[in-house]
Amino acid sequence: LEMLFALTEGNNAFRRIYDTLDRTSDRGLYINARNLFEFSRLATGTATYTSGQYVHLLLSVTGNIARLYINGTRDINLNTNSMNIDNPRGVMTFF
Repeated sequence: LEMLFALTEGNNAFRRIYDTLDRTSDRGLYINARNLFEFSRLATGTATYTSGQYVHLLLSVTGNIARLYINGTRDINLNTNSMNIDNPRGVMTFF
């Protein structure tokens, strides 16, 4: 998954970017209340997001390894299958 986006509001609040379970669970990618990228409270990165600034996001999922790159730098490397698109329709929801 590759995205280029900017959020215009919501500093210091949870903001969901996408979910992997067709809105049947909270599994997905967020920007948390500290403005850091986070995989559903499983892992938090160190890249800080500032509202209104564009960010280039790349998510790679291979087997049970989920990697998140922010502006070309790896921010999260997590051994989990919870970032796999795991729903009958194979749908990701973007917010």
